[in-house]
Amino acid sequence: MSRASSSDKKVSPFLLSTKKEWINAAKLELDGANPLEKLKQRVDEIEVMPYYDSSDLTSADFQLPISQNEFLGPQTWFNLPWIPVNDAKEANEHAL
Repeated sequence: MSRASSSDKKVSPFLLSTKKEWINAAKLELDGANPLEKLKQRVDEIEVMPYYDSSDLTSADFQLPISQNEFLGPQTWFNLPWIPVNDAKEANEHAL
């Protein structure tokens, strides 16, 4: 009796699905409710949908602004303010 080689035991990748297929599968789990309405969340004034794909892009030519900081490189996403720490309590209050 020969043992199967590891190449015989290939694992198939996940199948790609469309947004429509995801919606249909989610509807089954939500007893027919619209998953795009039932599962969306609102954080402050931003509406976060449960599923996104390329059809949700508003513009395909989005570009980050050019950074003036030589250490960050030409394209950066700056999402944290710089808070210098000379006094831990004061810096913490400023951050909060």
